[in-house]
Amino acid sequence: MSDGLNPLREARVAELLSDFRTLQFYIAAAPTSPGNPDEYYTEGWAALRQCALDGQHILNCAADISIPCASGPGPDEQAKAELKQVLLDA
Repeated sequence: MSDGLNPLREARVAELLSDFRTLQFYIAAAPTSPGNPDEYYTEGWAALRQCALDGQHILNCAADISIPCASGPGPDEQAKAELKQVLLDA
């Protein structure tokens, strides 16, 4: 992978991870209680409460920060293995 695009790929993966994290914060911050108590058990509010719980759970999960080992020699292979792990995590 010595095509000179690794920095661009890394930047794109970082953008994707940032966008994903931003979305998770929005989901976790979703309102869970309606203004009208009669609407609390409606399907929409139940879905919003579940989304908020799921988003909070994902935010609380620890990320796998282990560094993968390259299958071949050289820094290019190591960079490829690390990029592949980042993509899997995303």
